[in-house]
Amino acid sequence: KLAYVWFTFFVLLMFANIAFRFEVPSLKLFAIARASSEGAMFAGVALRRVLQQGELLANPTFLVGFSLGGIVLVLVCALIWKSEKSVNGDWGASGISLEDKLHVPGPRERFMARCDELSARYSLTAREAEIMALIAQRKSRTEIEQKLFLSQNTVKTHVCHLYAKLDAHSKADVIALFEG
Repeated sequence: KLAYVWFTFFVLLMFANIAFRFEVPSLKLFAIARASSEGAMFAGVALRRVLQQGELLANPTFLVGFSLGGIVLVLVCALIWKSEKSVNGDWGASGISLEDKLHVPGPRERFMARCDELSARYSLTAREAEIMALIAQRKSRTEIEQKLFLSQNTVKTHVCHLYAKLDAHSKADVIALFEG
């Protein structure tokens, strides 16, 4: 059971990483985690029945080998997780300077700070700032419409107002302003 708990913890950490990186809604993530958990429990019950029918659970050599296999699986998962540097960055392990132990902003935090700075400088509305951030992420107009649940005309209107306030004429101008 301990191996199952640690493996579940590992899977949830990986799902959280995926949700953060690809901006997957957390409710969808919860559904995936729940389905994975239930699937693993179902597989465990089915495996136990098969082992009981084959009378393998009475064999001590098999039990030791099976337990060691589970431990090795958990260790492999831990090594994979530890070796992925970006996971450590996402969870804040690289967000602290080793020299002075002060917070070092990550890429997402710097991106949001730049959004706030430009929004304040150009007096953008909340919606215009939101659209500017999506343009800076190189989202298409269709993607912006879908992400914000807005009509095509509404997005066009907001983009026109945004371009006027930023004195921009294209997405490239907005991206250049954002990165500059």
